[in-house]
This record gives sequence, structure tokens and C-alpha cells, in this order.
Amino acid sequence: MGDRHHGPLSLLYADSDSSARERAALLDALDGVAIEPTTSIDAALDALETADGVVAAGGLTDGSELDLARAIRERDPHATVILYPERGSDRLASEASAADVAYLPRSLDDDGERLLERVRAEIELRERRRRHETESAMFTSMMSDLPISVYFKDREARHVRVGPGVGTDTDSVDPIGKTDPEVYAHEIGDQAWNSYEDDLHVIETGDPIVEKEEVWALDIPNVDAIWLESTKVPWRNEQGEICGLMGLTRDITELKRREHELERQQRHLDRFASFVSHDLRNPLNVANGYLELGRETGSDDAFAEVSRALSRIERLIDDLLEMTRDQAGVATLSTVDLQTTIEEIWSEVGIRDATLRNAVPDGTVITADERLLRQLFANLFRNAIQHVGTDVYVTVGTMPTGFFVEDDGPGIPDDEREQVFDFGYTGSENGSGMGLAYVAQIAESHDWAVDVTAGSIGGARFEVSNCLLVTAPGDLRDGENVTLRADTDIGGATPAGTVDHDEGSGRWTVHGGGENVWSNIDECYFVHAPLAGDGRIVARVADFGEGDEHRKAGLMIRGEPRAGAPLGFVGMTGGPATELLWRPTPDDPIASRQLPAGPETYPWFRLDRTGEQVTTFHSRDGETWVPIDERALSLEDAAAVGLAVCSHDPENHCVSVFEDVSVVEY
Repeated sequence: MGDRHHGPLSLLYADSDSSARERAALLDALDGVAIEPTTSIDAALDALETADGVVAAGGLTDGSELDLARAIRERDPHATVILYPERGSDRLASEASAADVAYLPRSLDDDGERLLERVRAEIELRERRRRHETESAMFTSMMSDLPISVYFKDREARHVRVGPGVGTDTDSVDPIGKTDPEVYAHEIGDQAWNSYEDDLHVIETGDPIVEKEEVWALDIPNVDAIWLESTKVPWRNEQGEICGLMGLTRDITELKRREHELERQQRHLDRFASFVSHDLRNPLNVANGYLELGRETGSDDAFAEVSRALSRIERLIDDLLEMTRDQAGVATLSTVDLQTTIEEIWSEVGIRDATLRNAVPDGTVITADERLLRQLFANLFRNAIQHVGTDVYVTVGTMPTGFFVEDDGPGIPDDEREQVFDFGYTGSENGSGMGLAYVAQIAESHDWAVDVTAGSIGGARFEVSNCLLVTAPGDLRDGENVTLRADTDIGGATPAGTVDHDEGSGRWTVHGGGENVWSNIDECYFVHAPLAGDGRIVARVADFGEGDEHRKAGLMIRGEPRAGAPLGFVGMTGGPATELLWRPTPDDPIASRQLPAGPETYPWFRLDRTGEQVTTFHSRDGETWVPIDERALSLEDAAAVGLAVCSHDPENHCVSVFEDVSVVEY
């Protein structure tokens, strides 16, 4: 409608009666108003955009004044409309209220002044409503669409309004009416109380807290801490009184990870600078000193010392170049025969009197960058020789999710074990101080953990864990076929999943929802059957559809078909990449590892169960199987096995097609 803020009022006066002209003229004569008469609903609707208000005074050629009021309200919910009948009645007043229009009988308005007052009041009321609706829509959009968490809390620091959360899963606890400790204490403990104290400080003092960084270390084993940045300001009413607080919190975990990575790289650069200025300078000074002595005296011993110093410099430079080449820390992964690799590297190290006991089971494979893995073993073997001697006895074996290398030497004192992986640390005159630092760097590039402890006979034992390792891949076996016959929305995953099975082609089309399967979130659609004892499932992901890059489709085994049960998963994620998921016990979070796809993808997946041991595989063709990992899971005797799909989007499905599905019970 027309300008409602400045200038004279422009009113559309609707009435087909001849007496309407007299009333219109009366109003037109008043100051601050311009009247335009109309006699039909269609004409009134056409002129609606240029008028500040419409006075529905009487019947029109194509309907009643109420018909006009209803038509205008349907066209424009914010238009100012006054029902202005000759005589009032309870019925008209009720119908005007139902149509959401103002009501004023002409019999109560001899000179038209009350009408103008009512029009102005209605314009102001409609403007307030319009502003309120606009601001409300803006507020709702801010709460739901900003990539940060927006929330309001009352004077007791209880949540009043909450946008999408960041950092931790609150789906199991409705935050409305609850404080941070009541919502988050089960996950972050005392940190929830610290946040609550900040809330009370803002509310009681009126002092804002701006961009405060917090670390939420979730009280869940093996789950990384979450970094959050929060701003909290007083929430005041129209009288300026504090009635609570408004907060903005954003997840800055990825930013912190990048900062830490830059800091790590800077530390390496600083170490290199220290190495060049100190470790290289020392043997260089020794060489120069003995060279000068040799020139003065002609002593063969002096020149021999020069040769030894230069040899040490050469070794230091070789180690430095090798370590610098892999500074980027990017591992190119493949499946490596662990036992054979160990034998080859031991042979290359070439110490005749040293003894190797290779206790790695035959057929054991590890997912690693083969060149870096070989360098890791070479450095550990050389470290044992340097610290024990050429008659050292070295044992290499496997352990859950990793391997170890130990020697029969004197070991490493407890107070030095935290330093052995530091750049430049060495306990040998012939060491460069980079061998074990390089081992730690190689482990880090694979997301492995490396530690040093006492060996079984007192020497040094280096343990590398969190590897993707399979000691007994196993062959395909015959068994009894099992039919997938049940389906479950694990964790109440939304939207609810559906499945269609074409028996002729054997194709399974699975529409799965759910927020995620990771950490403490366990939501997916699961098409399954019981597996009483040992067995396997094989399938090919023929079509992965489109959707979120973190969506998943693959094979899953669970202790029970419910959220929180122990589980193992191998399948495809949106990278595309092969993804592994596991939760060994109900108390563990769900851990994840991804293997980025190379030039060719792995659409075939296989999951074997032997007791509580679950082994995962992938394949390019369904014939040559590449073992990936094995885990011990606390499974029920009758576990559930089947096809799992997660959309990583609670609003939409991930549509995945599985072919060549086979479930076999041994």
C-alpha cells in the first residue's frame, strides 16, 4: 500500500450508494486526508497499492463491504481496512473481527474525525505488526541458518531459545529450561560448570564476555577435544533491565588444528635452524681444528680426526635431507606385507653379528606408505645397533592395532623416555639425533601413535599403535546363506529409511537418513539379519547417489540393532573414500578412519566375523580382496549384520544401491 509514514493520508472509500459521495466529500474536506471513491471490489483491489487505507463503507456492485474486506486481507495481510457500515451490529462486529479488520459504525462518527483517528491507529498497528513479523523472520533465520550456535538464557542461566548446536550432541537432552551443567555435564564434566559460571557473571554484572576460547574435552575415551569461541552479552528488556543473556558460540576446532599444524611446522623449521647452527657446526669446528693441527704437525692422527668429523657431517646431512623430504607428512597408502618388509630391511641394515627374531605372523599386512614404513624400521634397527652394539638381539612382533620393536640392551631410563623422539636428542656419540624424531614424524603422517617402554627382558621397546593391521586375513568359506529381513532406524534416524529389494536382479535400493555415525552420534538406517556365530557379508555399492560429502553406505555388524551397541563398519563415504568405523564396547565412542580413493575406487566391501574378531576388506572387482583392518568387538552371540546407510543430513535421504549382496553363516 502507499507511504504510511509521511504526507497526507490517501484513503480508498468503497461504497456504491449515492449517499457515499456526500460522506466521501465530508472526509475529503478534512485536513490531512485525500479520498478516492470506488464502487467495486475489483477496482478497489486494483487501487490498493496506492492507498494508505481502505474504508469499506457499504455494498459494492460486485459484493458486500465484508466481501471487500476479506478480499483485501487475502491479498495483503498488512493492509489497513476499516469496516464503516451505516449502522452497527453485533454480527458485523464479530465478522469484522474474524476478517481481521477494524470496525467503526458511521452512526458513531458524525464528522469523520473518529474514522481518521481509527485509520491512523490502524496504520500504526499494522506497521508494528509488519516490523514484528519481519524482525521475527530475521531472528528465526539467524537462529537456524547462521553457521554458529545462537542461544538465549533467562536470569537463572536456563536455555530459553537455542539454535543448532555446535561442538557436542544434545539430541538426547532437550536444553530448554535447563542450564549448561544439566545439558552437557555428562559429556564435558566441570567444563559445563565453568560455562555456567560465565553465564551468571554476565547476568549478574552486565559485563559481556567477548570471543572467549574454550576447550571442551569430551568425557569420552579416544575422542579429540573441541575448541569453541563464545561471546555472551546481557539480554535486556524494553526498560533496560537484564532478563538473561544472549550468546554466540562457534566451533573453531578446525582453525585450531590448522594453527597447531603451522606451529608444528614452525617447530621443525626452528629445529632445522638449530641443527644447522649447532649440530653441524660442532663437527665442522672439530674438522677445522684438526685440519689446522695436521697442517702444522703433519700428524696422520689429526687428519684421521678430520676424516671422522667429515663422515659425521655427511651422515647428519643425509639424515637431514631424508627427513626434510618427508616434511609435508603426506603418506601414500598401500597394503604392505609386514613380515617380508621387516626381513628385507633387516638384511639391508646388514649387521652380521646382530640377531633378528621376526615374530610377525605369516600373511600379516599393514596399510601404510611402504617407503616410509621401511624407513621407520631401518631407523629403529639402527637405533638398537647404535645403543646396544653389533651383537644386539632385536624382536619384532604384533599387538592389537599395531606392532613393536624391542632389543636386549640396557633400555632407556624413565626420565628420558619423553625426550627420545625430540629432534636432536641422542644417547650415542655416533647418533645424529634425528633417527627417532624421524620415526615419530613417520608415525604422525600415518595417524599412528608411537611410544617407548621397557622391553620383555629390560631393553627398549618401541610400540606403534592405532595402525590398520590384519594378522589373519582368512579365505572365503562356504556356509549357510542368511536373508536380510529386518530394518531399523538406528538412533531414531530421520528421515525414516525405506528399502526396496528386487529379487530378480538381487538389487537392494536403500533410502537412509540420520545425522552421523561417529563419536557419540549413532544414527543410520540398517537393513539386517541375525548372525549367530561366525560368518561374513559381501556386497558391492553400485550407486552412491548424491548428497553430503560425509554420507556413508556400506556393511555393518552390531552387537544389537540399537544405538549404543558395539559395531564395525566398512563402506564408502562421500570423498569418495573407503571408511572404517568401530566401537569395541558400548562405553567407547565410534572411531573412524578413511582411506582416500586412488585412480580406481573400491566399490566392493566384505566384513568377516570370527568370534569377537571382525576383519574388513575392500576390492576393485569382488575377486581380489584387500584386507584393511581387524578389531576385537564385544559382540553378542547373535549379532546383527547387514547394509547401513547414513545421509549425514536429518532432512534428506542418501539413496544407495547395493548389488551382489551375500550373507553367509559358517
